[in-house]
Amino acid sequence: MASHRVSLISLGCPKNLVDSEGMVTDLMRNDAEMVVDPAEADVVVVNTCGFLGSAREESLGAIRKAVALKEQGVKAVFVTGCMVGNYRDQILAAVPGVDRLIDFADYGRINEFVTGYLPSAGLASPGFVSPGRRIEARLTPAHFAYLKISEGCNHTCSFCVIPKIRGRMQSFPLEDLAARARRLADMGAREINVVAQDSTMYGIDLYGRMRIVDLLGKLTEIEKVEWVRLLYAYPTEVDDELVALLAAGGKVLPYIDVPIQHASDRVLQLMKRRSSKAQIEDMIGRLRRASPEIVIRTTMIVGFPGETEADFQELLDFVAEHRIDRLGAFTYSPEEGSAAFALGDAVAPEVREERLHRLMSLQKEIARERNQRFVGRNIRVLVEDPGEGAETAIGRSHADAPEIDGRVYVSGGPVAAGSMVEVAISRADAYDLHGRVVE
Repeated sequence: MASHRVSLISLGCPKNLVDSEGMVTDLMRNDAEMVVDPAEADVVVVNTCGFLGSAREESLGAIRKAVALKEQGVKAVFVTGCMVGNYRDQILAAVPGVDRLIDFADYGRINEFVTGYLPSAGLASPGFVSPGRRIEARLTPAHFAYLKISEGCNHTCSFCVIPKIRGRMQSFPLEDLAARARRLADMGAREINVVAQDSTMYGIDLYGRMRIVDLLGKLTEIEKVEWVRLLYAYPTEVDDELVALLAAGGKVLPYIDVPIQHASDRVLQLMKRRSSKAQIEDMIGRLRRASPEIVIRTTMIVGFPGETEADFQELLDFVAEHRIDRLGAFTYSPEEGSAAFALGDAVAPEVREERLHRLMSLQKEIARERNQRFVGRNIRVLVEDPGEGAETAIGRSHADAPEIDGRVYVSGGPVAAGSMVEVAISRADAYDLHGRVVE
């Protein structure tokens, strides 16, 4: 079978990255040679993100660069991902040189599409490797991996079009996920990061009840896995059983990523969120009472249509009171096809940016304060970058999810990438920690 060269550019969230791993696996099974440099490829695939305006611009920029390479020998450029689901016309208008847009339903035909542009290439049986099955390709460093446990979402948040693009939630079978995690561990993953549009609702469609606690427990049985981290929880579904597991001190880390989006009931209702401020405060209280070690991460949206200064001040007061460990925020970005797209009372862009600055300035001081509790303690750190010679190594603690949270700067090495080391923390910044390897 003739080999063909493919470069895949994966943008956006970890859930998208897992889809990219599935496509790369299928391509490699069909004798494709995966290359990092798109200029060296026969076919370039751009897996786009469409969640925010800035993400869409980044995606369009990547597509333009890929199409420009057709003048240097690239034969075709394909586009996949969330932008294809909701911004097809925008892609084609902005970059007319795209050869094919590939919907989620057609990911299983990726080899067919590639070989269709390369007549000399052979084609094995097609079939997209779903994230619940064995995926051979890895697009993260060997020592950590993302495990996508479901596709789609049952929520109808007014700012989001994911349910329209990816459909209602479909959980992958628990045993398939456990097998996938074991394979990831055999490939070197010591940390499994559980991802989904709503991870807490896992299993409701397959088993008639939420089984996220059962799944997390199953993952802890894998000997080579040392850390299991839960991302993308939904506030109203963080029940007492899950809280107890997070506080238990085992392989499931005392860390939860639970997007709150806002703290004003009026704005939450405009967002069509199922959680109220009282429910969110109850969840935070239960987590903190269960264990002061639990690290809470969240995201907020500022400048949502109809958000008044009073609403925003309520959000600031909420953040100041509850001292959340990790907080990311975005200015509202209109999503064509979302319920919020038609809302009036748009907040001016300069007001959105000013509110974002105020929120993140407040959060920076809170994060600095929360980080101080690690000073003087010994904590386990997963090494990401060992440095060279006398250079400081870089890693992450249990309090830091990959790619979105802070880092731990480690002296006193050498230490190997992917190793777990005990570090005595001597200093804390707003987002990062500094320490020395314990002999």
